[in-house]
Amino acid sequence: MAAAAWIYPGPPADDAQQVYRARGRRGWPSLRVQYFLLSSEGVLQRMDEDEYGTNGYSPANAADVRAHARAAWITVAGEHTGAAAMLAPTPEGRQRAAQALAAIRDLVVACDFDGAELDIEGAWQFSADEFAAYVRWSAALADALHAAGRRLIVTVPPSRPRHWTNAAFGDAHPCDYVTVMAYDYQYDCPGRAIAPFHFVRRVVGWLREDLGPAAADRKLVVGLPAYSYSCRDLAPAQLEAGEPADVKVLTYAQALRDGAGGDPQAIAAAPADPESGERVLRRNGRVFFVSTAASLDAKRRVAEEAGARRFCVWHLGGGNPWFTRDAALAPDVA
Repeated sequence: MAAAAWIYPGPPADDAQQVYRARGRRGWPSLRVQYFLLSSEGVLQRMDEDEYGTNGYSPANAADVRAHARAAWITVAGEHTGAAAMLAPTPEGRQRAAQALAAIRDLVVACDFDGAELDIEGAWQFSADEFAAYVRWSAALADALHAAGRRLIVTVPPSRPRHWTNAAFGDAHPCDYVTVMAYDYQYDCPGRAIAPFHFVRRVVGWLREDLGPAAADRKLVVGLPAYSYSCRDLAPAQLEAGEPADVKVLTYAQALRDGAGGDPQAIAAAPADPESGERVLRRNGRVFFVSTAASLDAKRRVAEEAGARRFCVWHLGGGNPWFTRDAALAPDVA
C-alpha cells in the first residue's frame, strides 16, 4: 500500500506541520500541499503563508514539507467555473492558461517537489467543449512538468457525469496519476456516512473500468476521508420534504468537542455505522459521523479488494486519524 495526505492552509488543521514533523526527516511517504487557488475569474493565485496562514506557501514552508516527505506535490484547487474561465477560447483565456501552466511548473521546480495535482471541484458541470479544453490543457501541463523531470496528478469526480469521461485520462493522456475522491457522500445523502463501503467499492470499480486495467494499475489513487461531519438530526420524512440538513465538515478535534463533549471515550463507545465503520453520535439536535483509524482501515480494505493500491487521505491535522497499519512507501507513491 502507498499512502499520501493532503494539507491545506490555515485553521482548523494548521497543526499539520506538527503531525508530519513527528516522523522526522523524510518520514512521511507523500504530502500534497495546497499552494494555488484558481479564482472564479480564471486567475491562478498563489496561496502565500502570510495571507492564508500556516501551511500556505513560503520558501520555508516548502523546504519543511520537502524535508519531511519522500514525495511532495503542489495542489492546484479551484471550481469548474474558474477552470472554464481560464480555458475560454479567447485571447485573454489563452493568456491566463499559459500563465497558469508556467506558474505551476515554475513553483514545482523552485520547491524541488515531485509534481503538481489538479483538483477542480464541480468538474462534472463542465460542458463538452470545456471538458475537451481541460483535457488538452492538463496534457500540456503534464508535458511541461515531464520536461522538467516532474509529474502530474489529475483528480476526477466520483461519478460518471454527462460531459466528463474518465477514460480521457487513461493511456492516451500523459498524466501520471488519477485520483478519485471516494467520499463526500453526505452531501447527497445527509444523515448517512461520509464514505459508505458500497460507494467506495463502486467508485474504484468505475475508475478501473473507465481507465482500463493496465492504466488503472499504473495511475489510480483513491482518496479516503479522515474528516468528520455533522448535520441536523432529521427524520427521513423531513429530509424528503426538503428541510435543510445544514451539513458541516469537521476535524476529529471539532467532532470530539461538539459531538462528544470533549470525551474520547464517548466516541470509542459510540455505535459504528454498519455502512462505513464511522462512529455515530447524537447531541444537541445534530448527528455526528466521526472517522477513526478503524474506519480508515476498513475503507482501505474495501478499496484494496476492488483493485486499489494507492491512497491519499483528506486531510492531515486537526486531530484527524491515520491508518493503524502504517503505509509503506511504494516506488511510485503519489
